[in-house]
Formats: sequence, structure tokens, C-alpha cells
Amino acid sequence: MTTTGMGDHMNGYLGLLNVQVQPHWTVFLLDFDLPTQDIIRLTNQVKAGQTTPLVVRINGGFESALKTMRSAGVNEQSGYVSLHAIISNYDSSRTVKKLYNFLPRRDLARLVLPFRGYGFRAEFGSYLTRVVSEADYEQQQQIADRFFQLLGRNLPYNVRIESGGETLTIQDHDAWFDLAGPLHEKRIRMLPAGEVAYTGDRINGAFVADGSLLATPEDITVVAEAQQLSAFSAELPNQPLRLEITAGKVTKVTGGSAAVAVQQLFSKDPRYRTVTEIGIAFNGACRHFVYDWPAASNEGRPGVHVGIGGDPDRREARKRSDPLVHLDFIAGNCEAFVNGAPFLRVSYKPIT
Repeated sequence: MTTTGMGDHMNGYLGLLNVQVQPHWTVFLLDFDLPTQDIIRLTNQVKAGQTTPLVVRINGGFESALKTMRSAGVNEQSGYVSLHAIISNYDSSRTVKKLYNFLPRRDLARLVLPFRGYGFRAEFGSYLTRVVSEADYEQQQQIADRFFQLLGRNLPYNVRIESGGETLTIQDHDAWFDLAGPLHEKRIRMLPAGEVAYTGDRINGAFVADGSLLATPEDITVVAEAQQLSAFSAELPNQPLRLEITAGKVTKVTGGSAAVAVQQLFSKDPRYRTVTEIGIAFNGACRHFVYDWPAASNEGRPGVHVGIGGDPDRREARKRSDPLVHLDFIAGNCEAFVNGAPFLRVSYKPIT
């Protein structure tokens, strides 16, 4: 990966946590048996900073989790609590939300794991917590700051993405979202993180996904559909998928069997034609694409992804009876230019 704004910083949770606010607690919320060696690794890393680590099982619900926290010495009135959800059930997200809403001084980071019913295994938590532990969140913030500095040089701005010999442009005034860097009070972050994202519709051109495909169900009722789509991810390095986009709508898709499956989605529900996100990622700890399970680190790997379909973040997903699958089409070889200035260049060679 080539970008600007890189330096040497504390990796992992030491760079992620908002320890400037004291007294500070880092509370890991679990609903499954994360291997002991992973818990030791996480708590040891956190202990090196100005925070007190605590591991809390939340299977018993909100009241039980809060009682455990208070018994360990957490005082929600005087202390700052950083919640870190490592969960495997949709229902657990309700407990996490209640805890977040109850605490007056807090932030929240949720590790994005495929929930039970979507092939969950505890080892997925091991893999992604290692990614977070190796990530440089201060470096991410520098890179994001550089992006917004370039973006502000001209309005309407022009962001150009080159992939597979094709060009995709975004020309707009609308703001991009900063999904990188350290946590701040009342901030909610999905991990591993490390990107900037656009959700408007001023998107035109073509995009080639030659990295992977990440399918995330918006609701448990569409898990089977997400599993079917995930099976096509491994073919993209050899059979890239090409999207033609006009005014934020996918007008044509070509490629291998993945393209056929996506075209079937379009025929089934035209909402899938709407581009819901353009993300430029730069999390250097997301080194390789994972093809045997839907790893959120694929989206964080340095590169560009185009998202369609539903919103995988249930906090933002609209309540409806017909949920969708969120699909990220990820380019492993691409360049990004912001108002004409080079911002990111990445290449990827699959491990054989």
C-alpha cells in the first residue's frame, strides 16, 4: 500500500482507546467462549495503557452485565467506559445497545463477526481480535486527515477510482464519513475499521472487483442468501466482476458466475441496483483476503469497495419486513485520486 500520512505509533487497543479521559475502563463484552489465550492477549495489551480491563459475559442480559461491571468497581457516574462487543448473536446486540445508552460517559466498538446461523466459529473472533491488536489507529487517523485535507481543496470535489483499466468518479459536495482512528466519547465504531466512506449517489463510471466479495445479512432471515453469495468470493481474483454505474445505480454487471448471481439479485429486487456505499480502506493490519468465511477484515484491507443492498449495521438499518443482504465488491488492485492528487495505490497477489 502506498499512501501519505504514515508514521510509527502504538498499535492495537493502545492506539484505539480514549485514555485521555480518566478513570478509564475497557470492558470486553462476550457471549461465547473466546479462547483463553486471546483474552489474555487482549487484557495484557490494554493493561499497558492507562485503563482497567474487564471481561464480562452478557448472556444473562443487561441487568446481569451491569451488576458484574459494578461489582468489579465500575462507577458509571465518575468513570469513562469503553465497551468492546465481541458477540455472536443478534440478541446480544440489544444488551450492548442498552449498556451503551445507560452509561453517561462511554464509547463503543463492535467487532464485526458473522453471527450464529451464518457459520460462526469462535476462531473467527480470534482472527479478528488479532487484526485489531495489530492495527495502527493513530496512523489511520493521519491517513484519513490527509484524505479530508485533499477533499477540501475543491468543491464540488472529484474522487477518481482506477481499477482493472476502468474509471469510477464521484463528484459531489456531500460529506464523507470518517471510520478510522481512535475512539472518542459517544463514538460508535465497527471493527477492524480503517476507511472513509461515501453514501451519496453522484457516482458514475465502471468498477472492477478483483479482490473479494463480502456478503453481510441485514437480518437473520436473509442468512441463507448471504451464504450463497459468499461462495463466489474466491473466484474474483481470477474472474473479476465489473460494475457499470450511472447516477449511483448499477446498470450492468459482467464477469463470471458471481456476475450471474448478482444479476439474479437485481431481477429479484431492484433495490440491489442502488449503490449504498463507496469505501476507501487503509487498515494495514488487514493484510490478506479471507475466502473461507465472511471476514470483515476483507473490507478493511487497503483498497476500494463498492457496496450495494442492505445495511449490515442494525443500528442504521431501517425496520422493514423485507431485509436485504449488504454486498461489498472489493478491488485488490486499484488507485484512488482526490481532486487530482494521488491518495492510495494498492496491489494484491493471492496466496497460493
